[in-house]
Amino acid sequence: MGLLGRQIGRRQNGLNTLAFTSALMCLYNPFYLWDLSFQLSFMATLGLVLYAGPLQQGFLRLVRRRLPENLAIRVAETVGEFFLFTLAAQLTTLSLMAFHFGQVSWIAFLANPLVLPPQPLVMVLGGLAVLLSWVWFPLGQALAALAWPFVAYTIRMVEWWGSIPHGALTWAPRMAACTCWLSTAARTALF
Repeated sequence: MGLLGRQIGRRQNGLNTLAFTSALMCLYNPFYLWDLSFQLSFMATLGLVLYAGPLQQGFLRLVRRRLPENLAIRVAETVGEFFLFTLAAQLTTLSLMAFHFGQVSWIAFLANPLVLPPQPLVMVLGGLAVLLSWVWFPLGQALAALAWPFVAYTIRMVEWWGSIPHGALTWAPRMAACTCWLSTAARTALF
């Protein structure tokens, strides 16, 4: 809807779009409100809408003091895309992670910017591989082979960063188990 609105000359407000989309999803299935993946996606998107732009603008002001204008803009865009946008999404999901899992990974702030760059290639090549495999399976396999190095890089990075001792701040492990049980019990009672 946002892209269509932009094409016909309408201004887009990220908060309105997020609220409208979330409301439609919850009208379709009200139980999404208790779904952790919905909650995390909503909060991550909210973080992008609220904080990504201001973080990037603040970083640009900082970099402009040290670098020429064109270089400062390129640096701010790159750092914004691979670090600040991820930071914005992570900050708004911290409370959910702590509540549901009883821990927060501090190492994710370092790992995510390194894992993020190949993800568009993983998604595009992987999606095309699936579509082409429906047409002719060997063709899909060939394209999947092109996606594999990027998938392997992602897996290795996650495994390596995940192996660092004390990579997460943990507290109240019973709280996480209780929360999962309550969430399941609430869904069962509502059905």
